[in-house]
Amino acid sequence: MSGRRGIIAWFIDNPVAANLLMAIVCLCGLLAASDIRKSFFPSIEHPSITVSVVYPGASPSQIESAITERIEYAVRHIRALETVRSQSSNDFALVTLEVDSNAELESVRSDVEAAVNAITAWPNQAEKPQISLKSPHQLAVVLQLTKKSGSAISDQQLQFLALSIEHDLKQNTPITHIELSGTQDSELAINVSQSALIEHRLSFDQIATSIRQSSIDVAAGNILSSNGNIRLQSQGQAYWQRQCEEIVVKKMDDGGLLKLGSMADITDGFVENSGYQLFNGRRSIALAIYANGEQDISAISQAAATFAKQIQLPDSVELTAWQDSAYYLDDREGMMLGNLLQGIILVFIALSFFLDIRLALWVVLGLPFCFLGTLALMSMNSVDISVNMVTLFAFILVLGILVDDAIIVGESIYK
Repeated sequence: MSGRRGIIAWFIDNPVAANLLMAIVCLCGLLAASDIRKSFFPSIEHPSITVSVVYPGASPSQIESAITERIEYAVRHIRALETVRSQSSNDFALVTLEVDSNAELESVRSDVEAAVNAITAWPNQAEKPQISLKSPHQLAVVLQLTKKSGSAISDQQLQFLALSIEHDLKQNTPITHIELSGTQDSELAINVSQSALIEHRLSFDQIATSIRQSSIDVAAGNILSSNGNIRLQSQGQAYWQRQCEEIVVKKMDDGGLLKLGSMADITDGFVENSGYQLFNGRRSIALAIYANGEQDISAISQAAATFAKQIQLPDSVELTAWQDSAYYLDDREGMMLGNLLQGIILVFIALSFFLDIRLALWVVLGLPFCFLGTLALMSMNSVDISVNMVTLFAFILVLGILVDDAIIVGESIYK
């Protein structure tokens, strides 16, 4: 006994330690199995921040010199940025900033926003830069909002209802990333007749100038305080019909105000031929729900399904959940567990019939021990591997090897 060396020999001499180790590993594996993150595929994307600027009428070379290069120069000192990619095209500039996966994304976004806002030499025609986060995400489920047959609901009402559902999902569930498709681009049409212009002694250019000067968001500077900088801004941009109707176009001689709504026909609508979507042959809007970063795709899918069952909708529409990624993930997980159970039963029968039932029991305990130990390892922060279609396929593939090895090792121990 004293001549044996190695960890296996030590465990043979100390069976209590071996049994205790097996119990600890199995317990850790069971705890990890309940909260290990699930995703459809392994995440290989880096989180990124995009800066986009619209510059109407500008060529790619003008965009490059006036917009893109200035953004690249402004963010050059931010250390958390790994890669900076830019794209300059007609009327549009897009700068993509890849962020170090270990950095705090919101903090980096604030640094990028401060750097971009510090740029003062923007072209007058360029619009305000739009800064957005792009974290790795995977499709969890699609909620399809569809008109029922014979429904009288308008396309505009359907779109407003879809936007309301999107807002409720983000407010009442852990869902943070939703993309809508099948929506139409909104259009605010202002029609002024020639007779109205003559009656009020106005020109079309005067009407257009009044709208431009009144419908605008104006930055009013910053206030320095002990809690940080407070940015002031006047919100005057008109987006809806009622807001446009209140725009003052002329001050009358008697002191009264001539408002746009009293002389123009203003309508909220959609851009002509902006497209639409059909689901089972009926007009529809899709809400594609994604799991971001560290979110569990099964939890996101379940939250969306629960919301779809509980929400109160008009009788003229219905909400259908489909393209559920968790369904395929659970199906493969069920296949793995079924194969594991079959392997355990077959190994137990074979070893107990030809060798010894006590030996067969210990060998079959080794199969769940291996899987639970792997799950415990996968849940560690230093490893951070999710349960996904690839890892489940690897589990199924390795299961056959484990069963064969269990039989061989059991036979060797018996001999």
